[in-house]
Amino acid sequence: MSAPEGLGSVISDAIQSVKELSAAGFIGYGVSTVAYGISVVQVYLYFRNYPKDSIFLKLTVAALWTLDTLSSIVTSHALYTLYVLNFNNLFADAHMPWSWPLGMAILTTINTTSLIFYGWQIWSVSRNFVVVGVILSLALVSCVAGLYLSVYLFLFPTIVSLFGHTTRSMTTTIESTGLVCDITITISLIYYLRSRKAAGVRSTRDMIDSLIMHAMSRGILTAVCIAMLFILDVAYPNHFYWIPFYELVGKLYVNSILASLNVRTSVRGKGQLEVSTRSALRAMEFASGSGSTPHSDSKTANSGASSGKEFQVQVGMMDSIHSESNCDVGIKSFPQIPPLRLDSSTINVL
Repeated sequence: MSAPEGLGSVISDAIQSVKELSAAGFIGYGVSTVAYGISVVQVYLYFRNYPKDSIFLKLTVAALWTLDTLSSIVTSHALYTLYVLNFNNLFADAHMPWSWPLGMAILTTINTTSLIFYGWQIWSVSRNFVVVGVILSLALVSCVAGLYLSVYLFLFPTIVSLFGHTTRSMTTTIESTGLVCDITITISLIYYLRSRKAAGVRSTRDMIDSLIMHAMSRGILTAVCIAMLFILDVAYPNHFYWIPFYELVGKLYVNSILASLNVRTSVRGKGQLEVSTRSALRAMEFASGSGSTPHSDSKTANSGASSGKEFQVQVGMMDSIHSESNCDVGIKSFPQIPPLRLDSSTINVL
């Protein structure tokens, strides 16, 4: 009687594992599909609103969206195989579909590309070899571990392989390096933005405040997702609770990059509105004869030159990463208002 009882226990455990895998996969697939729909909208908005961006940036966006689409396709195939083709067949469910390790390789590529992209942005404003070197090194380690694990699961495509020593060590490496890298990127963005804020005028500081809030929300969202993936994977090594976060993390990276590119319109608009409003008020004061303080009058008299000259308020809005043209606001025919120049790389560090 002991043999049949033991066999029944094994079958019962196998059924429970399949149910848990199906439930976790279904939840993760639903949430990640919503995130994919958001990324489709963001890609459309990007190509519509930023036709003058560099070809490199456009290719990066197109490549990320293509990889994101492929990731959704292979995830759909894996779940369809488990839910439909292998329905009521425990022996078939014991072997994972080929699309599972392929999806892992695609996800690794998405994550690595995103981390390198953020590392490049930090380099554009900091020129700090140490910080960027740490980010790229962590991204490289995570990429190598992810690709190694994908090949390993191709060669040993069984559910049991997911609980082996090789898989455990590789997933721990991927998740820990990804988490540290994401936190490093967020802290670096906030630090360098704040350092530029201290030396800026009011309109510049307000725009940088918006960028800091965006950097914090982006970093917190992706960091929390990776942290939950890491915690659940380590705390419950014999369960599939981590799968929803695994399916979502790549979508979050793609959406965070697209959002950082699309947010430029609102940040620029805010700066232009403040500059235009302040200039109009000063022009009205000048027309009524009360627009100059004694201090500003003396400075104007010392600078001498041409009180009737036209001037232009220039707001630089792009750098070599994000765009190929500047956004200028021309305000003419009002003297005594000096030009305002903002640092072009500050607006586009995200």
